[in-house]
Amino acid sequence: MSWDVLPLARKHFSFKRQRELVYQSLCMMPLKLIERVLPWFVGSLTEVEAEIFLKNIQLAAPAIDSALVTLFS
Repeated sequence: MSWDVLPLARKHFSFKRQRELVYQSLCMMPLKLIERVLPWFVGSLTEVEAEIFLKNIQLAAPAIDSALVTLFS
């Protein structure tokens, strides 16, 4: 199962790399999928967790992608 990957990622990747992988995964998703998945995912988080998630996306994104990060938020 794909959920088996998460503990391995936590064990083998730094927090910075995990952050980058999440951002890269978002960037590879079709926009229509992001439009559906991101609101659902963020809606399942507390307000504080959602703010932390967005901050991590901002930290993982290269400066040139600032417009994309704004779209995600």
